[in-house]
Amino acid sequence: MTRTNIDFTRLPERTRERIRRRIANPGMDTRLFSTEGRTHLYVGLGLALLLGWFVLATVSDPYTDLTAKLVAACATVAILSWCAAALYARWKEPVRGAGYFTRIHLVRTKRGQVRFRPWIRHIEKVDASRDGNGRVNALLLTFGQGDVETIPVRSGEDGQALLGFLSESETSVVEAASRTDLDTLRDLDDFLDVAEEADPERPHWSRSALGAKAGALALGLAALSSVGVVRSHDYAVDLVSWESALAEATATSFRTYLAEKPKGRWRQAANDSIDAAYANAAQAYEANLSAGHDVQAVAAIQDLLQYARTTGVYRVPVAFQGTNQLPDYGSTESFVLGGRTIYNYGDSFATTRQRERESSVLFALQSAIASVVPGDVLTFVEAGDSVSALVVVEYQVRETGSIYVESTSSGYLSEGTETGRAFRGVFFTWRCTIQSPSSDRRYQLRLQSEPATSIDTDRAADVTPVETVYNYMAQSAFHDFQANLARRVGLATPTDNSR
Repeated sequence: MTRTNIDFTRLPERTRERIRRRIANPGMDTRLFSTEGRTHLYVGLGLALLLGWFVLATVSDPYTDLTAKLVAACATVAILSWCAAALYARWKEPVRGAGYFTRIHLVRTKRGQVRFRPWIRHIEKVDASRDGNGRVNALLLTFGQGDVETIPVRSGEDGQALLGFLSESETSVVEAASRTDLDTLRDLDDFLDVAEEADPERPHWSRSALGAKAGALALGLAALSSVGVVRSHDYAVDLVSWESALAEATATSFRTYLAEKPKGRWRQAANDSIDAAYANAAQAYEANLSAGHDVQAVAAIQDLLQYARTTGVYRVPVAFQGTNQLPDYGSTESFVLGGRTIYNYGDSFATTRQRERESSVLFALQSAIASVVPGDVLTFVEAGDSVSALVVVEYQVRETGSIYVESTSSGYLSEGTETGRAFRGVFFTWRCTIQSPSSDRRYQLRLQSEPATSIDTDRAADVTPVETVYNYMAQSAFHDFQANLARRVGLATPTDNSR
């Protein structure tokens, strides 16, 4: 006989009550061999608790990978949703899942469905199934047409007891039938009136519908939890960045925070801190102005500070434009002029030498401003071209017309007419322009630097007279410009003021 499947809620009330009673309190007429367990729920809840602990422990940790947090959060929500759906299904299902024998039927209930079949004189063969250790763990009941039912048992003795129940039941049912004891047979048959009283219109509960709802709920909760995890992670990362900026408390650290977190929670505090750094720098600059400063030159530096404060461009580009207007006396070491042997300039004023001297001036300017203003508030850097430069230094080198002659008695070179080695005198003209980027105002310093009337020379054996004398003239001119510029902008040192 084939198996019959029916919705539990469509069974007659008498049948439903008898099924519930047999599962809850199996008596002498019932052999219960399986019930729906809760192990999967406990495992799921345990895993959800573990993942939930990981999420809660790391949600504020900026160093834990965000993807790992999101995966853990979504998995936690999914497992909890599944457990909740399973618990709800367990509560909502009209009958508990189980498997049992009555005196007449083999009955299985699962997910609100009842499957039953008469077994008396329909079982053709009984086999035992064993586990890997040889222990009996199931009975295989073969019905007509090769249909096999697997009945789990805990041991061989449990299987023998079940077979004894089936044998006893078959005997009692056959005897009742032979006596035509209809009352006994009716009491033993739970499904006698199923076809007559089944109500196809009775509303029934659908597990698939619950699964769809649980899935939609899980997706919604996962999306919400993901938003929460992302926000918490962003907050933690933002906090670490801000605390790092506060630890350094420099304009650079606050700029770095703003660059990394343009929409950070502390962006206004970072901007306020940068403004405070510039306000403090301006006060320090004014408080430390050296004697003899030029008011207009100081105003130009203040304009640069204000521009840097407004735009964040604190590296002021400086360009040098040098012009060599010395006569070309060829490549000879010396030449005769007016009956006197004059040493040639050699490469003393070559572009590479001039670049080195320009770098020394730029370094001195950087050091001077750094003595009162932090380097990340305002500093001077070499410009790539004069067009973008805010400070342009133009200079020319020319001959003075003077002749410097070596003094054989004192070891000095003096402008005069002695007969020692002779050198041409040179001078530099300077024009320094500081352009205010936020207005048309500009400051200009014009200066002419000439060498001293006497020059103390270094008579080291490895230094030629040309390298000594002309290099001194050039360096003296650059130092003179450097000291004058520092004094005008109020950043002169005692050494600069003594020049």
